Amino acid sequence: MTELPEGTLIQEKYVNETKGYRIGESEPYEPYTLDIGDLFLDMQREYGRCIGKVYVGDYTIKDGAGDQYVPSRAVGWVFQSRQQYTDTGRHGRPAEFYIREVWVTFCRFVEPARPALYDAVSIGGDHFSG
Repeated sequence: MTELPEGTLIQEKYVNETKGYRIGESEPYEPYTLDIGDLFLDMQREYGRCIGKVYVGDYTIKDGAGDQYVPSRAVGWVFQSRQQYTDTGRHGRPAEFYIREVWVTFCRFVEPARPALYDAVSIGGDHFSG
């Protein structure tokens, strides 16, 4: 049984691989267990077959004290499954399918998030007609 470090969070990114765009992503959340084997099996049941790992690293940090190489390391998995578009297969429309990938990564909280500030943007003029 391999355990993830205490404080590990999970984040998922959903991709329509068929059309090549991101569908959405989850906010980082705490897993129900830190047992990596249990998490893998449950995610495989939910998201489909595992087609690979997610890697980060393999770059060099250049600073005044000398170059520091950061080797690549696995930080998650990529799962893939065939999904039906939610607006097809009913009301006389034929079912249409796509390949969905879910990129699951493990992360940890590093620094408090700063709240985003938003200001309204004018689109100009009166766009309502009577």
